[in-house]
Amino acid sequence: MKLVLFVVMTFISMSSYAEIYKCNVNGKYSFQSTACDNGVVFKLKKELSKKDQQKAAILLERDLDARARRIELNNDKRDKERLIRASEVEANATVEQARQQAISTEQQRKIELRKKPVFISPNSKGR
Repeated sequence: MKLVLFVVMTFISMSSYAEIYKCNVNGKYSFQSTACDNGVVFKLKKELSKKDQQKAAILLERDLDARARRIELNNDKRDKERLIRASEVEANATVEQARQQAISTEQQRKIELRKKPVFISPNSKGR
């Protein structure tokens, strides 16, 4: 039983040290346990030094800040576009309201003209 356990543990530990291949497929990288056409063997480092960890943390923070700025700029741009569209809709509504008011005023003027009596003076017949 101990021998079987020893053999199994040996194979498990050997598989954990298998090579990892970094492959580039259509511009995207993936990692796999089998070799690929354009793959390179990817060596995992056991530990990063404190200095390397700090560098990685700084790079990560910069990347996150840049991403946050891009998102904020996109949100600002989208908000400005919404305000412009809302202003256009409001302006179009105001123009339409003014047009309708002008039509209504003209119709009222015509109605008032029909209601007014027209006087024809007797002196104006022959002239």
